[in-house]
Amino acid sequence: MAWGPILHVEDERWFHQQVRSWMPEAEWSWVGSLPEAREALLRQSFEIILLDRHVGAEDGISLLPELASLAPGAVCIMVSSDEDGEGIREAIDAGAKDYLIKSSDMGLDLRLRIQIAMKTRQDERLIQSRTRSSGASESSGWIGSSSATRSLKEKARKVAAVDAPILITGESGTGKEVFAQEVHRLRGDPKRPFVAVNCGAIPESMFESELFGHRKGAFTGAFQHKEGLVRIADGGDLFLDEIGDLPLSQQVKMLRFLQDGTFTPVGSGRMESAKVRVMAATHRNLEQEVAGGRFREDLLFRLDVYRVHTTPLRERREDIAELSRFFVTRLGGSRKKISREALALLEKQEWKGNVRELSSVIQRALIEAGEDDLRPGHFRFGGVLPISVRQARVPLALNEINGKRYRQFLEHHEKEYLLAALKLLDGDTLRLAEYLELSRATVYNRFQKLGLKPGRKNHE
Repeated sequence: MAWGPILHVEDERWFHQQVRSWMPEAEWSWVGSLPEAREALLRQSFEIILLDRHVGAEDGISLLPELASLAPGAVCIMVSSDEDGEGIREAIDAGAKDYLIKSSDMGLDLRLRIQIAMKTRQDERLIQSRTRSSGASESSGWIGSSSATRSLKEKARKVAAVDAPILITGESGTGKEVFAQEVHRLRGDPKRPFVAVNCGAIPESMFESELFGHRKGAFTGAFQHKEGLVRIADGGDLFLDEIGDLPLSQQVKMLRFLQDGTFTPVGSGRMESAKVRVMAATHRNLEQEVAGGRFREDLLFRLDVYRVHTTPLRERREDIAELSRFFVTRLGGSRKKISREALALLEKQEWKGNVRELSSVIQRALIEAGEDDLRPGHFRFGGVLPISVRQARVPLALNEINGKRYRQFLEHHEKEYLLAALKLLDGDTLRLAEYLELSRATVYNRFQKLGLKPGRKNHE
């Protein structure tokens, strides 16, 4: 695999040197602070960002929301010595694609995760290029057949043909941008631009310049003219993600543009115009934001012409199996499979992070599974995998070859086998013994040694 440019944000240079030694063929750049990271991302494009959780006195998570504008399309992997379930969830929710526990022997694990991240990015680019080239002939990228998903698809078809503003509400990770992209796709015009803006990721001082552009010399560092995102979206769709995070000082400028389609680039005395259909999304209750004085009521009226609410994953569990198979194939390849028991386990989870969390959990499970198909023991939720399960895998490095790990591997997989078999036999331990060609006493002894409870069926 060809490695694209990787930015390593890490305040301890010795650790960066160690990471570089694990992947010497990659194109590495190193910075030791978050301000240096921002400068590097403005100067150069990166495929992967390896971000330490603690960079000096700063929390690396604070950089994640900015990456949508600083490094669109880059994949961020957070690295930390903290095995903190809440911290992992916070990082994934903020935009990290993976979370790796820092250690001196994580080289092979890091390589695998970067390979998966690179493959995911390549797949997304391929899908996007096919969509652009084929226009309306490309089938929907939506996954799921629940009544809630079917309803959203129908609403997308209704509003695709008109340019009325759309307000999309719903929890983080429920597919608000997916809905906007579907509306754009159904328009059927491959030349019509689609521009996405994360309103919460752009610094307040830079928002006007990013949206409306600036002229050379308008401020320190403005060395040339820059077209704003509104101009780039002219004739197409402008998606304003997290509109509820837009500062009040910028809301009035957005309102002015929505009223008549005109704007003035920073440093210019000439008014310009652009025709775009605005689709805005938020996880916030904008009515409550208006009541609290944090969001302009007149801006809400302008945005809220047609409202759509995306349903959380826990309320459309019928989609989980289909989504899971899709992610397994996309991230692990067409030969990779997921067991029925694993799907049943996934369907029982609460998925507070919704589809984004499901994708991350499956990505981690693929790493744990190695060459195997996915089984329940490969999954972890809201935290790190228990040590006993992490070690119950084939050795990935020489230091993992020892008697203890070998016994853990045998015990873990024997447990999984016996539990799955007993479930298929409706808890009948006698029939299990017959199938295994063992005495019932032997099967009971194995259950006792492994800490399992035999089935409750009795035979007279």
